[in-house]
Amino acid sequence: MKKYDLPPDLEITPATEQDVLAFYGRKCADTIKAWAFTWRGELVAIAGFARDHAGFTLFSDVMPGLEAPRKLRWLAIQHFMRLVDESKIPFYSAPDKELPNACKLLKRLGFTDTGRTHDGYKIYWRGVA
Repeated sequence: MKKYDLPPDLEITPATEQDVLAFYGRKCADTIKAWAFTWRGELVAIAGFARDHAGFTLFSDVMPGLEAPRKLRWLAIQHFMRLVDESKIPFYSAPDKELPNACKLLKRLGFTDTGRTHDGYKIYWRGVA
């Protein structure tokens, strides 16, 4: 994996237990693998995949109020998806209802709309790349 497309002030590394505790304030038992996103020396996001009753869920959480440049966010997403693709595991994801462009972003990343859960969340599926 080349890091040529990431700006020098953004680092994406495998998340440690300390990263998870610092970000969430607790351990996350279902997480299989996660990456920590550090921007300008501050932990600003954690993303990865977790196992649940339906398979593997792709997740991402960003610090509230983060005002990162749009291009920086897109580069981080692209880099993260390349890391995910290396896992060779199909995933599903449910977009955050409070993020108006989440469905469009998942489609742009290659996810397919597969319907809704019993509680109304849209579910997107992405097979092995």
